[in-house]
Amino acid sequence: MVRNTPLLLLSVGHACVDVYQGAVAALVPFFVAERHYSYAAASGIVLAASLLSSVVQPLFGALTDRWALPWLLPVATIVGGAGIAVSGLGSSYALALVGAAVSGIGVAAYHPESARVARAVSRGGHAGMGWFSLGGNLGFAAAPLLVGAVIAVGGLDASPLLAVPAVLGGVLAVVAVRAVRAPVAGAGPAVRARGDDVRAFLRLSLAVVVRSVVFTGLSSFVALYAQQRVGGGQAVGSAALFVLYLGGAVGTVLGGGLAGRWGRVRVVRWSYAATVLAVAGVVFVPGPAVFACLALASAGLYVPFSLQITLAQDYLPNRVGTASGVTLGLTVTIGGLASPLIGGLADVTSLQVALIPLVVLPAVGWLVTRGLPDPVPPAPAVAAPPPRPGPGPPWRRRPDPTPAGADGWVGLTGAVSRGPRTARSRRGERMSVDCDDRDDPDRPVISVSGVCLVREGRTLLEDVDLAVRPGQHWALLGANGAGKTTLLRILGAHQHPTRGSARILGRLLGRVDIRELRVEIGHVDPRHPVRSALSVREVVLTGCTGTVELMPRWRPDADQLKLAADYLELVGLGHRAEALWPVLSQGERTRTLIARALMPAPRLLLLDEPTTGLDLAAREQLLDSVDRLRQEYPRLASVLVTHHLEELPASTTHAMLLREGRTVAAGPVEQVLTSGHVSDAFRYPVTLHRTDGRWHATAGRRRSR
Repeated sequence: MVRNTPLLLLSVGHACVDVYQGAVAALVPFFVAERHYSYAAASGIVLAASLLSSVVQPLFGALTDRWALPWLLPVATIVGGAGIAVSGLGSSYALALVGAAVSGIGVAAYHPESARVARAVSRGGHAGMGWFSLGGNLGFAAAPLLVGAVIAVGGLDASPLLAVPAVLGGVLAVVAVRAVRAPVAGAGPAVRARGDDVRAFLRLSLAVVVRSVVFTGLSSFVALYAQQRVGGGQAVGSAALFVLYLGGAVGTVLGGGLAGRWGRVRVVRWSYAATVLAVAGVVFVPGPAVFACLALASAGLYVPFSLQITLAQDYLPNRVGTASGVTLGLTVTIGGLASPLIGGLADVTSLQVALIPLVVLPAVGWLVTRGLPDPVPPAPAVAAPPPRPGPGPPWRRRPDPTPAGADGWVGLTGAVSRGPRTARSRRGERMSVDCDDRDDPDRPVISVSGVCLVREGRTLLEDVDLAVRPGQHWALLGANGAGKTTLLRILGAHQHPTRGSARILGRLLGRVDIRELRVEIGHVDPRHPVRSALSVREVVLTGCTGTVELMPRWRPDADQLKLAADYLELVGLGHRAEALWPVLSQGERTRTLIARALMPAPRLLLLDEPTTGLDLAAREQLLDSVDRLRQEYPRLASVLVTHHLEELPASTTHAMLLREGRTVAAGPVEQVLTSGHVSDAFRYPVTLHRTDGRWHATAGRRRSR
């Protein structure tokens, strides 16, 4: 569900524009029936809509790379509708060609800028881009119904009525531009964090061309082909087009969820492989079953659609407009260039023979996408929170009367993110622009219900429930193999449960772009794989970009340097800021990683056995740092994994005991950490003691068998 109002407006506006891409193909049967055009002549109209679009699309992409042109959205929408509106007037073939060409120019002008704006408001996530793309797919799906309803009643002379979506889309575009004006102004990255991967982009573009030829070939001729295979009139053809476009809408929604679980490139590759069989069914399966094959083929072609857009943008992070223009424009333009060839072949043989090459092309897409990298989107540098008076970090240590944003508290929200997550009001206060659990500051940060995880036939977690609220500090305890780290990986959005639901920071795993979610989670793992001889300060600064190493050509600003220094002081390493990573003790490394985890302003802090390998003094220094951190930020939630009661900070408020993937006990620490519960969890009799808030255990008398 879209809870981002600007993105919703853009998605609906996209639907209004892409009605005109679908309308070109939907008009073909009516041109053939009313004006007796040949297959080649009818497909020439599709070519007219595509040819000029293919020429000007890179130009519009280059322009949007240099300047923000939000005014293009309403203007391009109106132009796209006007061309289709005049294409059916009179009896002139030339007028139909010109109208289709003008519509193609409007569509070409719309897509690069709209994709740039959608990327900004969705913070570069493929889930957000999936919803934006879904709008276009729904517009495609509505086109044959709209064209069929209008032209079947009034004939081609009624084509001016097809301009209605353009008027609606133009109004929505104006509203959308006003709604996203503040985010768009800061949408571009402050620094170019990495170079463009042109080679990967070109390979991906070839896959886009392959997909374009297949989909446009089907959309141009499937209405006529369905009438031949099933029987019936134009209503059967319109139904076939509707199934084709609706299947695309379903595929687009599936693509974002599948990519969040298995990665974009893998999903794209196997979608092409599955499409080979589906298109073969469309061409060779007789009777009404062709509709089922058509739906599968459409879904297979559209699962990669939004994923290819975000991949292209990530391959060319410094030319997002160009990347968007190619992936969104070529999906129609290059396919349109191939349509006359298919039509000409159908004229001299049969339509079935002409469609057979479309069966093979998805296999080419599978081949060229093998080995493509799946890049992590660059994290645009966003200004750190404004400094506040007083010592310590620039965020306030306690809530005060100063407006705290939608999350109800100052600090640990949005200092650094993948995109502009905050805006300023007229008085300059920080305001959240996200619509998630921050609307309710007391809603659980973690809500896990009935979670099970099965791997290779082995149950690692079974029926686990956990709710962590702001300001709570949980400990996960249990013997080796109890499932602690496995559960922590789910809480950190690094693993999806097999069954049950896991809602992290208000977002449900499986329905959220996990890259966006991880920005708000600080994960401290003592096995952090730093390979270069970075200084302590440099390791902490990598928390701004979410990378292991410093990103090429990236430079921290003064606020980020000050923030890093403050956190190093907080964990007791201010004097070691210039020390190199290889010479640090394990305790110093872990404290450095805690400071690093705080740089992106997390709302949830996860610590995976942070005291591993520490001696007594280093352990106590680390636990003291954790206690001071929790005191500084009373609304920060945290979860710590350990085997040993002695490693629990005094500030621990809640605990969960696990045994063989099942919960033994969970709740307030005083109620959970009892001799009986711990003995059950470890299957060994122990006696617990607590002194000055710290726990330790001694062996009890072994139970008789």
